[in-house]
Amino acid sequence: YDVLVDKAMLDAISCLPGGGEETMKRVAKGGARVLRPGGSWIILSFNAPGVFLPALQTAPGMTWRTSTIGRLHLYTGHKF
Repeated sequence: YDVLVDKAMLDAISCLPGGGEETMKRVAKGGARVLRPGGSWIILSFNAPGVFLPALQTAPGMTWRTSTIGRLHLYTGHKF
């Protein structure tokens, strides 16, 4: 895919017992697998970067940036 957009999936996973960290890692790796080189993954969340970034950074071939607008956090991943 050229672009993936997540508006609430990782938020829901983070509510699992234990924080869902292992599930988030599997989702991150799966997202990286289906993105084409040069593709982007956009995640909108009310969870702070400390909740998602450790799991997202396990995705091979991805770089991540974060921005904050009020309480909303924007995560942008690019596959190289």
